[in-house]
Amino acid sequence: ALASFDPETDTIFLSAPLLRNPDSTLINLLLRKFIPRVYKQRSPTDGILSHELGHYFVDQEAESMGEGNWPPDFENYTLEEVYGIQLVSEGIACHFEKLFNFGAIAPYFDSHWPTNIDDWTNDDIYNGGFFLVQPIIAQYGLQGIRHLILNPPNECEIYDLPAYRTNMLEQLENQICFEEVCIQG
Repeated sequence: ALASFDPETDTIFLSAPLLRNPDSTLINLLLRKFIPRVYKQRSPTDGILSHELGHYFVDQEAESMGEGNWPPDFENYTLEEVYGIQLVSEGIACHFEKLFNFGAIAPYFDSHWPTNIDDWTNDDIYNGGFFLVQPIIAQYGLQGIRHLILNPPNECEIYDLPAYRTNMLEQLENQICFEEVCIQG
């Protein structure tokens, strides 16, 4: 991997090739983000950094909600639970990558989801994860991200991810309607 995030230490690790590239410094990345009219040139490493910063953001958000490190240590999880958490984790990180328009995410269709847990690939986790969480984040923003952290696909839902996504959207809609009634009431 070119980069990785460790939720235990809140550290983003970058590989040596990234660090040797002078265009990949964090200063240049920040300049590009906050002064886009001045600095329009992008480095290939920007997408990697945006992705890992997405992991960092989600970890901080989970900790602020009392959930501890996120993604959690997978020691006592089934393979289905690990994939469910990874789908949400990588999907949100890919959202951050796309938020800053870095890298292309290949289209992923609901018909692509593997029916056997042994057939899962990185494409399913990253691209599939992005397309799984994107409608939720697009509609509900931070509230959607928080809901996904608290409710990743479980051992049953992993086998029907379109239904999981629909269920998450319905839960968030019901939650908002309930909050509006409580506020108005």
